[in-house]
Amino acid sequence: MNRASKLLSPVTSAAVFLVTSSLASAVEPCELAKLTQSDAPAGGGVFGHSVAIGDYILVGSFGDSDQGLGAGAAYVYERVGTNWVEQAKVFAPDAASRQVFGVSVATEGDRIVVGASALNFVGFSDPGAVYVFRPNEPS
Repeated sequence: MNRASKLLSPVTSAAVFLVTSSLASAVEPCELAKLTQSDAPAGGGVFGHSVAIGDYILVGSFGDSDQGLGAGAAYVYERVGTNWVEQAKVFAPDAASRQVFGVSVATEGDRIVVGASALNFVGFSDPGAVYVFRPNEPS
């Protein structure tokens, strides 16, 4: 099995767990939430490979294939009361196969940032890109 196949191997389910601990309970953290993707793909999507938390929780899924094989996606979760609720699934505006959008993620205030290393498994020649989004704006 080559490296590309290992990166995009099927996963039947995945989740991101939020935990907290204090000095008194550092040994046994307390689970705050389990985030899952609402549209878990049958072939996997590497959901949870990258995670960032700020005003939003952003979860990368670089193997998502909704926009092409390995094009990738990122899921945006927002706090509603004491729960984190999936608000959006974000794709690169110029999505393409093997773009691996979501391989890295970050948040800063109301902005979300998503990296796409644009793996070209034939020659690794694509330069990659970083996408910055703000809520309620066209991407």
